[in-house]
Order: sequence, then structure tokens, then C-alpha cells
Amino acid sequence: MKHYYFLRNVMCMLLTFLGIHAYAQESITVAGSAVPVAGIQTINVTDEPEAMYSGLTAQFSIEAVTEALGISAITEAKEYIVNPSDWSAVENTSDGWRQGNGDLCGWGDITEETRGYCVKIQEPESGLIDYLGAHHNGVWN
Repeated sequence: MKHYYFLRNVMCMLLTFLGIHAYAQESITVAGSAVPVAGIQTINVTDEPEAMYSGLTAQFSIEAVTEALGISAITEAKEYIVNPSDWSAVENTSDGWRQGNGDLCGWGDITEETRGYCVKIQEPESGLIDYLGAHHNGVWN
């Protein structure tokens, strides 16, 4: 099965936004196995200070993803969130929320210590990251 890793690149963008050094991994752990990263796509987003729940959007190239994975349609791929703490691919069970270090977390898990940011892709075939925004807890406000 082909795997869909463009979210990893969104995570790297998010880490850079958070001031955490992000570097390209050669592999990601999926179901206990190391899987090589097929490609990297940089997506530039600027979130302004004092903007919580800003609802930013960004475009990604479907063609770049399908070409890197060697598939004809993005619907053939599976989408994951990649936790930078251990580079493991996990299912998106939190509606796109990540804690300050980029790992998956629930909206209610976000505190002043953990911070939080959301990245949502409702329909990968649209090529749209349709929501980017910081948690409203005031840490980034």
C-alpha cells in the first residue's frame, strides 16, 4: 500500500513556525516498519501574532504527491499525521490538532505548557489545507 506523506511536510512547516528546527527524515515509522519518505513539498504559511483561530488556508500540489508516490490518484494513498517526537505515522484522531512540539493531541489536551495548533485537510483531492490556526488559550494570542 502506498502512503500519503504530505502532512509530514505541513508538520515541518508548523515546527518551523514554532521555532523548532525541523529536518528531513529519510524514513517514517508506519505500523512498526520504517517506510522511506518519497518526497518533500514545502508549503509556506504566515500566521500573524495575536491571531487565534485565524483559519488560514494553503495549497499543496496533488501532482507532486502522486508523482512522488507513483500513483495515479491521491485517493489511492492513505493520510497520516507524523509525530516529530518519534517520526511515527498515526491516524488523525484529533481533528488535526497538534501540541506545541507537533505531536498529535486532542483539543482539550492543549494547555499553556503544551500550546496547540490545528492543520486540517478535509478533502485531499482538493489540494487545499483548509484550516490552519492556533488554539485560543492565549499562549500565542
